[in-house]
Amino acid sequence: ETADDVAAARVAVAAASEHSDPFAALLIDATLPQDAGFAFARSIREQSYDGAVLMLLTATSRGPDVARCRQIPRTGAILKPVRAASLRDAMQRILGVGGDPEEDLLSRLERSISPSVGLRVLLAEDDAVNQRVAVRMLERAGHRVEVVDDGPAAVDAVRQEQFDLVLMDVQMPTLDGFEATRRIRRAEGDGDDHLPIVAMTAHAMPGDRERCMDAGMDGYIAKPISIHALNTEIDRLLPERRRRAEEPQDGGAIAEASRPYDRGAAVARLGGDEALLNELVDLFHDEYPRQRAALREALRTGDNAALQRVVHALRGALGNLGARGSMEAAERLETAASEDDPVAVREAMTHFEREVEHLMTHLIRRPPEPDA
Repeated sequence: ETADDVAAARVAVAAASEHSDPFAALLIDATLPQDAGFAFARSIREQSYDGAVLMLLTATSRGPDVARCRQIPRTGAILKPVRAASLRDAMQRILGVGGDPEEDLLSRLERSISPSVGLRVLLAEDDAVNQRVAVRMLERAGHRVEVVDDGPAAVDAVRQEQFDLVLMDVQMPTLDGFEATRRIRRAEGDGDDHLPIVAMTAHAMPGDRERCMDAGMDGYIAKPISIHALNTEIDRLLPERRRRAEEPQDGGAIAEASRPYDRGAAVARLGGDEALLNELVDLFHDEYPRQRAALREALRTGDNAALQRVVHALRGALGNLGARGSMEAAERLETAASEDDPVAVREAMTHFEREVEHLMTHLIRRPPEPDA
C-alpha cells in the first residue's frame, strides 16, 4: 500500500492496526520537507508499533541522515532509488538471519518494489537532437532521465547523485566519454558499487568496443540509437530492473538505396513514435541552414577541426532520420577532413550538399495524422 504524504500514511497505519492487520514493514522517505519522514518514524516507535520494520529512504549513503536513522530503534537506511538487492540486504541486517516469516516478508517487498520503479538514468550527450531521441525512448519505458552535455558535468553528477545507469557519448567537448568514465571508475575504487556505463558512439568501427571496455564501460550502442538496441543493453546489464519501451512488431524495413529518406523505417527505429520523428524533421529544417553556413565557413578558412565537429553533429541528426545517403555523404566528408586533404574535402562537401538538398525535397514537415 502507498501513501502520498505523512498524513495519509498515518491514516493507513491506524486503519491497519484497528483491523488487526498491521504492516510488517514501512518504507518512509527521509527527504520529506521539514523532517516529516523522521518525525513519522519516531512517532511509530513511540506508539509501540514494534511489529514493523522501518526503512528510511535517503538521498545519500553517508552523512547526518544515515546517522539519524540509526538512532531510531529497529530502523534501517536505504539509498534512493530503491533497488531490490539493496532492500534485501538492509532488511536482512535488521531482521537478522531469517526464518520463514522474514524470508516471506523480503520476497513480498522485492516483488512490490522491483516492477514499479524505473531506472534513474544519466544521459551524457552534447547534441540536442540525440538528447531528445534518447530521453523520449527512456521516458516511454518509465525511466527518469537527467541530462548533462559534457564530460565534467557527467563526473560531477555521478559524484553528487545516485544513478542506476549512465549513457555516455564518447565524443563530448572539454572531456570525452572515455576519460569521464575513467574518472568515475577511479572514484568508485574497489567498492561494491559498480555503476553500469554504456557508451554511445557514431563510429561503429573495429576496435571501438574494445576501447570502450578498456575505459571501464560495460556496454556499447552505435548511433543512431534504436529502441531495440537500448532495450537490449538495459536488459543485459540490469535484468532485475527490466522495464522495456514498447517495440514495434516489425523491426523496420531497411531503406531502399534509391530513396533518400524512408519514413517507415525511421518511425520503426524510434519505437513507433511518429510524433518524435515529426519533431526531428522540424528540427532538421530549422537547424540545417545554420549548420550548412558553419560548414562553408570552416571550408573557406581551412578549419578542418571545426568542419569535423559540425559534420559529426549532422551525421547524428541524419542517422536519426534514417537518411542513409546523406549520412554516408557526411561520413565521407568527416573522413576527408580528418585526413586533411583539401581536394577530397571540397569534393566531399559538394557531394554532401547535393545529397542533403535531395533529402530536403522528401522531408515532409508535420504530415497530417492518418484518419482514425
